[in-house]
Amino acid sequence: MLTLVLLKLLSDLGLYYAFGGFFAVLAGAEAPVLLWAWGVQSLTGLLTWLLRDRGRLRFLPLALLAVGWLLPGGGVAAWVAMAPPAAYVVWLTAGQRYLPEWGRQVDIFSVFWKVFLIFCLFMLVMGCGEILSAISIPAGLTSLACCVLLNRALRHDLSVCCQPRYQAMNLMMAAGMGLAALALSSKAFLQSCGAVLWWIYETVFWPILMAVGQLLVGAIYVVMWLFSWIGLTVTGEEQEARNLVLGDTDELLEGLEAAENNSELFSRVCIALALILAAVLLVLVFRWLSRSSRRTEEQPDARTVRSSVRSEGVRPLSPFGRSPVWRVRLHYQTFLKLCRDRGLELEQSDTSQDVTAKSVHRFDPAAVRELRQLYIAARYNDQATGEDAARAKELCQALKRGDH
Repeated sequence: MLTLVLLKLLSDLGLYYAFGGFFAVLAGAEAPVLLWAWGVQSLTGLLTWLLRDRGRLRFLPLALLAVGWLLPGGGVAAWVAMAPPAAYVVWLTAGQRYLPEWGRQVDIFSVFWKVFLIFCLFMLVMGCGEILSAISIPAGLTSLACCVLLNRALRHDLSVCCQPRYQAMNLMMAAGMGLAALALSSKAFLQSCGAVLWWIYETVFWPILMAVGQLLVGAIYVVMWLFSWIGLTVTGEEQEARNLVLGDTDELLEGLEAAENNSELFSRVCIALALILAAVLLVLVFRWLSRSSRRTEEQPDARTVRSSVRSEGVRPLSPFGRSPVWRVRLHYQTFLKLCRDRGLELEQSDTSQDVTAKSVHRFDPAAVRELRQLYIAARYNDQATGEDAARAKELCQALKRGDH
């Protein structure tokens, strides 16, 4: 459960920093400071969850939220940007709204990636690519990746996703994404990447472009010679007419400068309304992130669950050779091919639970369920014996013959 809560906090707060951090950096904040504050706030929320059964003691770690405002390099813009996510962590702690739901997380992911993509494209058109690369892209991509890991974990039973190996893998991936986000927010790292790309461009692509350019210039000279030979050259009078089309742009520029006379009172009213609207939107967004899914409450059996695995008489996966684990998974792949050959429509996103539900009407239900249990043990625990592999082969052969 620890990794689930951490991924939930990283995903929700990263969603905020992908957008709110952009405007904070635009106002003068330092992107690394915001990213460090994001990590501190996420860890603070995790500590409050660890103390969830200690009554009011769970509020004690909230004092660590002040670390964000003490980070070197912060400023007014950064301090203001840190306040909403800190309030969100306090709200989660007060209501103990830590545990995520699969249906809710799917909704968040499906909305977030679309809005984030549109936002990035629009800001790139507006010429804000440097700010996007400093805060929005690192925070947004990390948040999306955490959301994907969280959705993947929630599709398992708790006995599967709470295994030490599974949690360690998720923690390592979350840590790697956090380090990548910090690296992308560093100007030195981006300058180093730019220098490497520029060297590759000058060494590899520039000579090719020069050669292509020379060929194009030669082709243009040949075309011009052909035009002059057949009498299609441009006369002096036609050239003067083309120059007159350009005209004098001084009057146009003066008109544009004169049009920049805005009312000071109107601008202040607009700023006040924008701040009120931003505050309301932040409250609504954070409430939406932590809200329970009605679909999950009304249909408790609607989400896909991968059952826990057996632990008796197993041995770990051998990294070399055709291990029992590899053979069990191969036999299950053979069963999937058999299902398709028999006319079953299997989707790419189907889990073993979905495959079982679709195939029990066409094959022996007991054999299908036993083969699934062997596959789950091999796939999610990396555990199987030689007897398990032989049994999986027998089950596949029996299913292929149609024995009941």
